[in-house]
Amino acid sequence: MPVNSDPALVMKYNARQFARLQRDLKGLPKEASRELRRESKQIAAQVMKPELDRRLGEVPIWGPRMVQGNVVKVVSDRVPKVKIGGRRKLVSGGASGVMLRYPTATGWRGNSFAPFQPTRWMRKASKEYKDEAFTRWAQVVERIVRKFNSTRTGYL
Repeated sequence: MPVNSDPALVMKYNARQFARLQRDLKGLPKEASRELRRESKQIAAQVMKPELDRRLGEVPIWGPRMVQGNVVKVVSDRVPKVKIGGRRKLVSGGASGVMLRYPTATGWRGNSFAPFQPTRWMRKASKEYKDEAFTRWAQVVERIVRKFNSTRTGYL
């Protein structure tokens, strides 16, 4: 997966290759894994979270409450990752971020009497950030592998 330094470059990726890469990342030394987690968290905070919050703010009725309740959280992992939801009560009826996440996106209200509209906010947000986040992450992986290959022989 060589990555050019051109910021306009869009990475093409395959889910099976990505899963294989994730398995390989488990073999990283602790310091490399720590650095990769730190960089991935930074990418998620700079690229993914703002776009998800922006799209969530456009959701009628519950969106602004969910943004204010900070339901989109950046998670530390070897790949950029966010967690959407939370157990804290957001509305007077007792609904939490986890309970509102799916119906605000799909419009399916389940056994609730509250009205929901299909907004597909999570899908729209991921289309916006997916390529940039993956490209930046691939550059970080390449840099870390080069760094640790130069200090250790035969790494990866």
